[in-house]
Amino acid sequence: MKCDLHMHSYYSDGEESPDTLVKMAKEKGLKCIALTDHDCVAGVKEAIKAGEKHGVEVVPGVEIRCEEFVEFLGYFIDPKNVEILKKFKQWEDRRNGRANKIISKLNKLGMDVEKETKKIWKETKSGFISRKHIAEAMVRKGYARDHREAFDKYIAYGGKAFIKVGGYPTFKEAIELIQGAGGVAVWAHPWWTREISNKKLKKMFKEFVGYGIVGVETGSYFHKELEKINEGCKKLAKKYNMLQTSGSDFHSKNLRTNRFGELTCDYKVMQELKEIAEKGVMIEQGAEAKIFFKDGTVIKERIKKSYRHEEIDKVIRKSSTRREAKLLKKAAEHVPVPKVISSCDKEMKIKIEFIEGKKLRDVVDELDSKERNELFERVGKKIAKLHNAHIIHGDLTTSNLILKDKIYFIDFGLGFVSIKVEDKAVDLHLIERALHSKHYKHASESFDAVLKGYQKESKEFSKVFERFGKVALRGRYKRSKK
Repeated sequence: MKCDLHMHSYYSDGEESPDTLVKMAKEKGLKCIALTDHDCVAGVKEAIKAGEKHGVEVVPGVEIRCEEFVEFLGYFIDPKNVEILKKFKQWEDRRNGRANKIISKLNKLGMDVEKETKKIWKETKSGFISRKHIAEAMVRKGYARDHREAFDKYIAYGGKAFIKVGGYPTFKEAIELIQGAGGVAVWAHPWWTREISNKKLKKMFKEFVGYGIVGVETGSYFHKELEKINEGCKKLAKKYNMLQTSGSDFHSKNLRTNRFGELTCDYKVMQELKEIAEKGVMIEQGAEAKIFFKDGTVIKERIKKSYRHEEIDKVIRKSSTRREAKLLKKAAEHVPVPKVISSCDKEMKIKIEFIEGKKLRDVVDELDSKERNELFERVGKKIAKLHNAHIIHGDLTTSNLILKDKIYFIDFGLGFVSIKVEDKAVDLHLIERALHSKHYKHASESFDAVLKGYQKESKEFSKVFERFGKVALRGRYKRSKK
């Protein structure tokens, strides 16, 4: 069972209606297609309806352009998402502005295509005049043999009438827009990226994986000289455990390349994309839980432990889920933490607010000494506030502290409530060890700042600090014995 996961309708810069695309898929024997119009979801409803009629599964999708000719395919997005529709309207106006400039430039080159372009555009349902509409006008007027010549000689990058359009979203913004609409992001045809090389490919791959892409398109049209880039994509996809998708990138029957349904992937690839979209993009996995990002929220799911008896494992995971949810709510009374949206003991999941900031781990080494010490003093004060409420975090590291407008404490999975001075001292020892492990160049200075802040807020600083000395001594003794 095959799928074509990349195509365009006349709602963006394709020639065919969504209904016709579905019929073509049926004729080709395709199990599934994805409608991925440029910055547009207007044809999705029509495509899904046609799919139900003709027995072809339709994935609601989109293709979003960024700088450097990088594009991301979004699958299983909500076509009614307010934020994505708002952005698309802004980009529609931007595209129309560029089209008028290209037409003007062609006119100066002796090619009058304005009336013909607008006539062609009105034959479609696109909200913007695309370069494909201009290319068709050039063919009809006899200025180009076909679309490929129109693009290569005149309106593509490097062409005589090419106009760069500004205002593209950043890579991160585009991926987050897809994720915010409930979808999953895949890097489309990486080989068309401007000035691509294997070195640049590796760098961009690493960056995009960090933003949460789940796959890369390795089956699509490309020039032979770019075959090495595609091979590099396949290797990197395996390295990062990414899905590999395929699609014709179909626009028109008039194109010699990008033939409908010629480049396909197995149906199981679509099923995996769907599963990720439903569950969320996994952004992290620890020993105790998997962390997913979905619809602007974070879902934490407790991992099943095969070495434990099944019933005992369920009891432990349910208890841990319930405890963490309660602890987050209690901690929220004293320090900034993500808001608990929902908690389900049965599924061992907690759904919490996504804090869009930077982990202290990624910030502190770039600060000067004064800024860093001020930051860690604030951290120390907040730890003391938790301890005053007898809340033990249990995993105090710079990876579990997020800097936004405030310092947020995250991941209370190992946390608990305790009045014991010993437990509070151990909590302090954890952040001391974390600093020496990850930020050794300024670890002692930074921990002194933590203690300074802690002393200012703690109700039992002397007792905790005295016990901390004993805990630290035990730690040093254990390390010396290894």
